[in-house]
Amino acid sequence: MCTIKRIIAALFSVLVVSTGTNAVITKLKEFALTKFDFVLTDNHVLLLSILVFLLLCVLLPAIYIAIKKAQQWFAKLQEKKDLKEQQIFNQRMNSYLESRNNLKG
Repeated sequence: MCTIKRIIAALFSVLVVSTGTNAVITKLKEFALTKFDFVLTDNHVLLLSILVFLLLCVLLPAIYIAIKKAQQWFAKLQEKKDLKEQQIFNQRMNSYLESRNNLKG
């Protein structure tokens, strides 16, 4: 069963991924030629793909860390806001209870 999965994965990578990659590279070369009058060679495409890979390897963890920090900051801000609302509520309740005690006493 495991060898069948490996064969399917290999066929998928050869037939689908390489075909898709070739189609993307062809479209990229056509785009560069028509829009910028620049001929992309295979070395240019290789360098571009390496740069995109490295950019993703650097940016994705940085974005993840930034999102986590923003979530922590928002949680602290929300906690402060909730605490302030609770204090205002407590003050109002205390003044209400004092006024009730003053009416009775």
